[in-house]
Amino acid sequence: MADFDSAAQGGNGKPGVPAGVRPPTTAREVRTSIERSLKTRSARPGTTAHKIEEKVKTRLENVWKGTKKRPSIGVLVAVGIGIAAAELIGVGELAVAVGFGYAAYQVLRKGVPLDKAIEETERMIR
Repeated sequence: MADFDSAAQGGNGKPGVPAGVRPPTTAREVRTSIERSLKTRSARPGTTAHKIEEKVKTRLENVWKGTKKRPSIGVLVAVGIGIAAAELIGVGELAVAVGFGYAAYQVLRKGVPLDKAIEETERMIR
């Protein structure tokens, strides 16, 4: 298996992924699922629900494209979610926010599988 940590910029133009290597299955599945969900429309055409769904998903699709282009945006969003989650459950906000950010960085930037990124983040926080 390729070393995703050591590859700063792969020859295929994708950050953190060596040339000729596809991202791990979990990360690829998550990305594919998000993209499929953003392209799918479930409301009947011509209805108000369809118009709302079209506007919302089009905007979210633009956000997703920006996140793929600049993974740091996704990391910042994850940090924000971490802080919000920490506020709700009353734990150390900074540690949780850093953990969310680190896990997002591992998945979005380096292509590490989500489960491995979460395990590593848990070890880091403890």
